[in-house]
Amino acid sequence: MKTIGKRQSSVGLDGNTDQQVNTLSGGQQQRVQIARALACRPPVVLADEPTGQLDHTTTTLVMNAIAKTRDLGTTMVIVTHDDYVASYCERIVRLEDGRVHSVKGDDGTSHGFGERMHDA
Repeated sequence: MKTIGKRQSSVGLDGNTDQQVNTLSGGQQQRVQIARALACRPPVVLADEPTGQLDHTTTTLVMNAIAKTRDLGTTMVIVTHDDYVASYCERIVRLEDGRVHSVKGDDGTSHGFGERMHDA
């Protein structure tokens, strides 16, 4: 339970540890789900729009928690339309018209990342 509390705190849910999930807002529920997934320290996390219902400040908290988990060895696969969320990723693969385009590689090169993300 201590680990879940730490993870909830890392996504900005300090005072909500005793509340039933169904009493929380959609964004709070989303953060509880993220905290639960990160607390388990799985080898891989699949996250589909993990910050879709969150404001910018809370998105930053969540992405920092995700990045910290990634730095501890968890592989994170994130689907997003948000350039800010994508900026946290080491490797970015962009889908366009049913085709996969590697946009930013884990070698640090960007391959036109900025232009492609903003042209879409």
